[in-house]
Amino acid sequence: DYSLRPGEAGTELIIQPTEKPYLPWLLHFGAAWQVYFQDQPQFQFLTRIDRLEMNRLGGELRGEFALGKVFGLAAEWYQPLEYSRTLFAAAGAYADSRRHGVYDGSYRLGTYEVLEWGGRLALGSNLGHFGDLRAAWWRGRAEADRYAGDPGVPQESDEVGMLRLRLAIDMVDNHAVPHDGFAGQMNAWLARPDLGDSRDYSRYWGSVMGATTAGQWTWQFRAQAGGGEGDVPYYRDYRLGGLRNLTGYVDGALSGGAFGMAGAGLLYHLAGMRLPYTTQWYLGGWVDGGNVWERPEDMRWDGAEIGGALLLMAETALGPVEMGYGYNSSGRGTIYLQGGVHFAQPFNR
Repeated sequence: DYSLRPGEAGTELIIQPTEKPYLPWLLHFGAAWQVYFQDQPQFQFLTRIDRLEMNRLGGELRGEFALGKVFGLAAEWYQPLEYSRTLFAAAGAYADSRRHGVYDGSYRLGTYEVLEWGGRLALGSNLGHFGDLRAAWWRGRAEADRYAGDPGVPQESDEVGMLRLRLAIDMVDNHAVPHDGFAGQMNAWLARPDLGDSRDYSRYWGSVMGATTAGQWTWQFRAQAGGGEGDVPYYRDYRLGGLRNLTGYVDGALSGGAFGMAGAGLLYHLAGMRLPYTTQWYLGGWVDGGNVWERPEDMRWDGAEIGGALLLMAETALGPVEMGYGYNSSGRGTIYLQGGVHFAQPFNR
């Protein structure tokens, strides 16, 4: 606002600035669905809300609500510690429920549910605009029990107290359908009684993915591996299965204390103008190999399973829709129909 008033040297212009909010709220919606003809369909919805620039250093309030395979709430206060916004601290709380199937091949024997709630404190450093390094202390509780059928797992109730370390780099243009770029993560969970946990164990895993495009062809790759040691509870097992995640199995059909997988594929652009909010059609193929094992020392390549898939994909403004058939060396085949961005399980976590 401004005003004019008489002064000793003449008329004076008085300017009264008023601070206005910069992008006060950001709201994001997402959804994903998967249909397997051998298993029940799965759905996932996610809402994210962010309140930006809440102080001079750029503090943010972040919240999430998930409904579907993962049901829960999470909130975090994210606070840069200096004006360059490289170093940061964060504090948050969470409560969620996850349901996991237990399978014989692609046949679901039963389902167990894991309930978790608690809080976390973190310190970290941003790596430019493409990644971060974070260390966080998690404190809470985890309970696991049978939900449906006969999963053959015991009831568990544990205190959670662990240090979680993560290095993440993300330079992929689009996680739903990567065309160019690279992304990777390295993770370690160190659960110790001294940190408040009921158990003493460690988990460590990493993943990489990337893509490159030349003309009508897009080449994609993905690899991930991990293991653990100590008294790791069964509800912390790694899971494989699904299109591009050990093809030929339904989602999460294999679980174990160690895993390894690598795959690559090609997409050929069939039709569609490369303009925003238009639909692109692709014909593609994917080949991968890997397995899960009970312990890291049991891992061996001669125990890996090889799978492949042919698929037709429409890349729409609301995310990709894919239909395909996958088959693997164990003699199992699956018809896949899925769409959206898979918030529920982008990588093992």
